[in-house]
Amino acid sequence: MWSLRDFIRDMGILCEQGLERSQFSDHLQFRPFTAEIPDAASPSGDDTAKLAYESAIVQKAASMVQQIRRLMRKDGSVDAAHWSSLFASDVMGIVGFGDDFHQVDCGQEHPAIANLHQSMEFLGRWTPTPWVIGLLASLPRAAKKHSSFLNHTSRLVEAKLKDILSWLISAMKDNDPGKPPTIEALHEDGRLVVIAGSSDSSRSDTLSSTLAHALYYLTAYPNEYKKLQQALYNHLTRANGTTEWSTLGSISYLDAIIQETLRLRPAAPSGQPRVTPPEGIQIDEVWVPGNVNVVVPQHVLHRDERFFPRGEEFLPQRWVDGDVSRDAFFPFGSGPRACVGKRLAMVELRIILAHIALNFDLEFADEKAAKAFITQGKDTVTYTVPPLPLYFHDRKM
Repeated sequence: MWSLRDFIRDMGILCEQGLERSQFSDHLQFRPFTAEIPDAASPSGDDTAKLAYESAIVQKAASMVQQIRRLMRKDGSVDAAHWSSLFASDVMGIVGFGDDFHQVDCGQEHPAIANLHQSMEFLGRWTPTPWVIGLLASLPRAAKKHSSFLNHTSRLVEAKLKDILSWLISAMKDNDPGKPPTIEALHEDGRLVVIAGSSDSSRSDTLSSTLAHALYYLTAYPNEYKKLQQALYNHLTRANGTTEWSTLGSISYLDAIIQETLRLRPAAPSGQPRVTPPEGIQIDEVWVPGNVNVVVPQHVLHRDERFFPRGEEFLPQRWVDGDVSRDAFFPFGSGPRACVGKRLAMVELRIILAHIALNFDLEFADEKAAKAFITQGKDTVTYTVPPLPLYFHDRKM
């Protein structure tokens, strides 16, 4: 018998079946090897790879800062949700494929990313009824947009099998030299790499949703933002005009901001469905029959007062003080289906938030739009969020 706490902590006790298996079945073979992806926040691993990934993210973050300054001079405000999307997708393109989508440079979505968003927005709302998705996916509107995205990522995979994909390939070959990954598996991993970073100001997202929501909370809670700015200023050392970005992982308050944002606004708020074993399963006093879809909504669990006191409030300090129940916190999923890119996501969020906090003070440009942003988001597999217009004021050091 499984306790409720054990069940929540390890969703891997359920069979890995259903919609996910049919959509990314070949991707399963890579799950045991995801730990081999270099962690830019960890002292272990391949230093060359970590430096390359960190450098790419830092360069893109610096470009983002420049674009924000340009837009402030030109338009007076910046849609933080839209630019979070462009930044996240660009970084995933660079790190995942060695191919920059150049969205931050031009301020517009790459056509392949735009097609992905449109197809996910259309199909994502039907996730609670997966038996409908197969039918809808065959409709011209969804099929055309999604096929365009799939074709683009397939071309990238075949042209440039490197970066994160090369680490996945290497891990597979090291474990079983006689069984190289299939090209179908590489295509599926390539699509996951892009989806992990994609979003739009009015469409579905994962990583960029977290960035946009973090900017919302930092604007809504200026005292927390000041604490973050002070923590960054106290920690980061500058020598010859450079900053040691690789040390960001040791700034506890920066991670606390990210974790509290992920707690309140997990990128996939409804969680992912699992299927109980054919023989059924006992969870505390509840018997769940076999072959039943089970979902643990992260949005609800992360606000449960039993695990997170004052669960509806934005309180980053709870993570510094340890006043949390980490068993009930899984914004990147849990078990063998946990997000393959969670390490990279944390590195990216640390770097871009540090760049913004060190360069700008934040203010809502439109209070009504800010309220709409935080109250009118939709769950279409991942978060769909409205625009978030902000003033980015140059910070007076």
